[in-house]
Amino acid sequence: MDYQISDSAYKSIFESNLDAILIINSDDKILETNPAAEFLFGYSHDEITKLSKFELLNNKDPRLSTLLNELTSEGKVKGEITLINKNGSKFPAEISAIILDNEKNNEQISITIKDITDHKQVEDSLLETNIKLEAVIGSMTDAVFISDDGGKFIDFNDAFATYHRFKNKEECYKTLKDF
Repeated sequence: MDYQISDSAYKSIFESNLDAILIINSDDKILETNPAAEFLFGYSHDEITKLSKFELLNNKDPRLSTLLNELTSEGKVKGEITLINKNGSKFPAEISAIILDNEKNNEQISITIKDITDHKQVEDSLLETNIKLEAVIGSMTDAVFISDDGGKFIDFNDAFATYHRFKNKEECYKTLKDF
C-alpha cells in the first residue's frame, strides 16, 4: 500500500515541531522558519527571514568551519555550535543539517536546532564537582577506593596505592582495572 502525506500534514509537522527549524537557500538566506526558531532566536518571522544564516552563527566558534565543510562534502552534518540570538546573547546548540534538492533543482538546507544551554550547565556543574571531589580525595591520608554501582573499580587516591604497597598509582591502576 502506498501512503502519501499531504502538504498540510508536512506544514503541520514543521510548524508544531518543538525544535527550531530553518530552511536556507544556497545564498545562505533564511527562507523559512518555524515558530520554535522564532522564539529561540527572538526574531519575528519577517525579521528572521531577512537574515543570512551567518547572522545567527558565532563566527568565532572553532567548530564552525568543520561543520560547514562536512555539510558541503557529506550533504549532512550533526554537531554542536554556538549561536547568537537577537539581543546578541550567545548560546550552545546542537544542530542537524541536511542539503535538500527541491523539485526546481534549487539547493536548500534544512537545519534543526536544539538549545543545549541547560545540558551544558549541568555538564559544567558535574565537571566542577568532579574536580572538587578529586582534590578532596587526593588530599586525604586515608586510603580511598571508588567503585561504580556494580562494584567495578573507578579510582583511588595515593594513600590507597601506598597502603597496598604499589610502587605508584599507575601500577595500582593496572592491577585493579580488571576487577
